Amino acid sequence: MGSRAAKRRRYHESQHLKGASNGTEKTGVILVHGFMVYECKDCGDKWNMYLEKGVEDFGDNHKPSPFIIRCRCGGCAQDVSSIIELGDFMPLGGNMSYFANRATSNCGVPVLR
Repeated sequence: MGSRAAKRRRYHESQHLKGASNGTEKTGVILVHGFMVYECKDCGDKWNMYLEKGVEDFGDNHKPSPFIIRCRCGGCAQDVSSIIELGDFMPLGGNMSYFANRATSNCGVPVLR
């Protein structure tokens, strides 16, 4: 196993030991497990939307992600890839757009960065 994969595995295990159910309660770190590619039908822009733990993560707190979201240009963007799994949970980078797992919503909430 490569060094990077081993580091991710250790990080993921440490998050489980802390008991964070969606990766944010105790650590402030948002964990993602996959992504979907969205394409705007108006401007043609394409980008990845990462999936926070619990969004399209088929477990106890599963929530679906929207098929169509608002683009930065104001147009409509649609999923063009389906779910692409990362293989393990990893921390979300500061510039990565994602679907947030919010208690106030029945589905993933798009956060564009």
